[in-house]
Amino acid sequence: MIGNLLHDFACKKAKDMYYPELAKGVRHFKEEGGRERMCEAVEKYAENVRLNSLLESVRKLMANMKLGAEQAMNVLEVNEHDREILQKRL
Repeated sequence: MIGNLLHDFACKKAKDMYYPELAKGVRHFKEEGGRERMCEAVEKYAENVRLNSLLESVRKLMANMKLGAEQAMNVLEVNEHDREILQKRL
């Protein structure tokens, strides 16, 4: 049984696997484009985390240093694309 499980983890094609539960996951992520969708979701999540962190830094500069939003973003050297997004979130 362990040998079959190890075999399944090494497989690249669902049709070559012993366990249907693992084969279903392999089929989805390796054969049907699930990997691309997952990568896109992770990239979107990471971008949102990055922007939220940047927004927190802008807010802290505004509060602690008594800066306006533009001044705080200048200090942090925020690019134009991110500025537009942050302005909407402020």
